[in-house]
Amino acid sequence: MNGTQRFSDEELVAFLDGQAEPESARAIERALATDADLAARLNGLHIDMAGIREAFDGLLPLAPAFDEKVEGLLPPAGGRKRLPMAVAATALMCLMAGAGAGWFAGTRQDEGWQSFAATYHSLYVNDTLASVHQPDAEIAADLARSSKALGREIGEGAIRRVAGLDFRRAQILGFGDQPLIQLAFLSNAGAPVALCITRAGPASRSGIEMKRLRGMSAASWIKGDYEYLLIGGHDDGLIERAAATFAESL
Repeated sequence: MNGTQRFSDEELVAFLDGQAEPESARAIERALATDADLAARLNGLHIDMAGIREAFDGLLPLAPAFDEKVEGLLPPAGGRKRLPMAVAATALMCLMAGAGAGWFAGTRQDEGWQSFAATYHSLYVNDTLASVHQPDAEIAADLARSSKALGREIGEGAIRRVAGLDFRRAQILGFGDQPLIQLAFLSNAGAPVALCITRAGPASRSGIEMKRLRGMSAASWIKGDYEYLLIGGHDDGLIERAAATFAESL
């Protein structure tokens, strides 16, 4: 073979990585002194890892957990060693696919109002509600405002009759162009729990459905023109019992 074709891609990549055999490395260095085509070919095999790291650093928080292993394949910034081309390409493809999958999964997961409500409630801790003690008149006023926004009555007696849940406050939120009412409770164990109510779309199911949202116990159901989500803590039994009581009384 003559000129640039004397060396395989594997030999040139090994040379870039500093892993070529001494004899092969010397031969490539001699050829580079006079062979412009070889220099261009070698430059084409060079992978700018610093540029890749800079371009994709912003995507790493969106990638699934397994991408931490992919990130481990990348050399430290400013390091001298380069990855072999095949490994670098694989790492880059995995990183792109992982970040894309994380974005797609997150987008799909966040399509419905229940997922947004769950995300909001996941920020609650015991201290969020522990110090909330409203006077009866203020509770009545908040419930009246919530009832008016929702278009149906939320009776104080109905929300105070659930064993194991201590009512703390009502909030008027929104999803799209619909009001979303959040009734916040603390469980006997100190876990924040929320009952969320909004207008329902076309009903496709009946009965209480138990699930887990954002790692929390949750129950959802549709009654009449309204959809309900009870969520919080990890006590499935409490959430299921409370959901049955709310489904009957509201």
